[in-house]
Amino acid sequence: MTDASAIVARPATAPAEATLADIAQAVGLPDDAHTDDVLRAVRALARPEPAIVLRLPFTRPPITANEARSTAHWSNQNIAKRQVAHAVVAIVKHARIPHLDRVAITLTWYAPDHGTRDSDSLYPMAKAVIDALTPPAPAIPKGAPTKAGTPRKRTKAAKLGAGILNDDHAGIVTSTTTAIVLGDPDPRIELALQPLPPAPGRRTVRPRRPSRAQNVSQPARRKTPRVATLDNLQTAASDQTSHPHGATRRRRPTRQDS
Repeated sequence: MTDASAIVARPATAPAEATLADIAQAVGLPDDAHTDDVLRAVRALARPEPAIVLRLPFTRPPITANEARSTAHWSNQNIAKRQVAHAVVAIVKHARIPHLDRVAITLTWYAPDHGTRDSDSLYPMAKAVIDALTPPAPAIPKGAPTKAGTPRKRTKAAKLGAGILNDDHAGIVTSTTTAIVLGDPDPRIELALQPLPPAPGRRTVRPRRPSRAQNVSQPARRKTPRVATLDNLQTAASDQTSHPHGATRRRRPTRQDS
């Protein structure tokens, strides 16, 4: 597989070293992608858009992975998530961040000391931050029908959202990274949004139907006569005699029959 960074660093020698399919595969496009799409992806890789860095109003994360797993009550976790959502929505609207098609998210905590901390402890806060970047949702009252058609047992609170991302699945949020910088004189938490080019379209491949020669698993059909004549029906009826108890018994052949 061709390295995309090598293609960008030496574009003049790329045609001599790799084919168009290799370059398309290196930049994340299908092998049969159009030449214009490949050139656009290479240019975007050579000149990536600058990351959007937002400073959140926290000097330490409101909730960590260890607290969410052991000590923090679920009500305190909900309070911390609402605090993060309110802060993210307010900062995004104040900074007038445009809509993003695809993005890579990095959450960095600049800790004030050199204490022992795990970088993955920021994932509960990162999850709350990503949820706050998606569109808002209204409250759902108690008794409203669910997707299964049953009435809802509890009221679902309204969801806060900035709406700069359509959703938070892997097709839009390609990666989520958390990091901790120890011993910084300015303790803070920063959110970095790296815009990415739109994802290439999906190719629909129709499954090939197996031929009759390949389909050998089906048993052969039994050949039966399509039309039953009247003589055959009368012969079959005469070969059967009724039993006094209601059962049907086949008559044995006699010498007169032969």
